[in-house]
Amino acid sequence: MAQQGRNARCSCGSGRKVKHCCGVRRGPSEAELAKAWLHQQARSAALVLAERSDTQVAALLDAAVGLPKQDVSMQLPLPGLLSSALERLRSAVADDDPEEVAAVLPAALAEVDTPIVRAGLVRAVLGLRDAGRVPGEVAAAVAVEQASRSTTLLRASLLAGLAVSRLRRTTAQQREVVRARIVLAAADGEQNIRIAGRLGVAVNTVSKWRKRFVEEGLGGLGDRKRPGRPRRFPLGGGRGGQGDRL
Repeated sequence: MAQQGRNARCSCGSGRKVKHCCGVRRGPSEAELAKAWLHQQARSAALVLAERSDTQVAALLDAAVGLPKQDVSMQLPLPGLLSSALERLRSAVADDDPEEVAAVLPAALAEVDTPIVRAGLVRAVLGLRDAGRVPGEVAAAVAVEQASRSTTLLRASLLAGLAVSRLRRTTAQQREVVRARIVLAAADGEQNIRIAGRLGVAVNTVSKWRKRFVEEGLGGLGDRKRPGRPRRFPLGGGRGGQGDRL
């Protein structure tokens, strides 16, 4: 079958030209571009590490393994709906079950290990280096490692991401319980100031969720997507405890 030209009518039946509809792929894919970029970064990083021994490079990489627990930018982004392998791994992490983690980790890594994900880790560590938060040689060690078959940092990033994901989900559930209690107390005729005092929240918080429930019903008690960049500090700590909210 002859390849469709960009100006031909799209075979999907929309009546539009291919270039304005389903399109025709030209050039390398996103994954191929990410892989090429990784190798380019690794070559530059190798020059930085040229005078370091294998043992010293390994020590630098060991230092990098702790970064996912210190900065969310070094954690793997996870889909809202996890696969069975990722969900099983998240449960094992939450239960602190090292045997289960070891059993399911290979399958979970196989799902997330792509050139695009690895390139994201390198970009994140380069950003930390440019901000003066990570030594240049540590960033170089990460760049070299991500261009190889090693999964050392990838594994640490995945586990840290799953641990935070579990915490976020638990925290969100706790917030929704408090909101439901506010609504139930209001339905019983309890005044806002008494509800606030009993549940340990602000009066404005009680008013907010009572109003939200009246306007949107039960669906209004969930978290709304927040605009702007994601926060870059640990949940529940730092910056005056901004990780805790209701």
